[in-house]
Amino acid sequence: MIEQGREDELGKALHLMEYMHEKGERRLQNAVENIFVFSLDSILTACPESLRGMVTGKIPIGIYTAYINQMYRSGY
Repeated sequence: MIEQGREDELGKALHLMEYMHEKGERRLQNAVENIFVFSLDSILTACPESLRGMVTGKIPIGIYTAYINQMYRSGY
């Protein structure tokens, strides 16, 4: 979606991940954190610098907070 310039769909997908993270049962929340949030660093690193700010700006606060907490815990 990032490479294809589908910003609206990217925003919807990210908000869906946040919805599952906030409203899902604990196993779903863990899956979102352990798979999706963990992969955000790789996704952001792989995307062109010119688009990185746009992508970061579309990450919902709940997912971004989980990402920052995960980075902090891992010692980045």
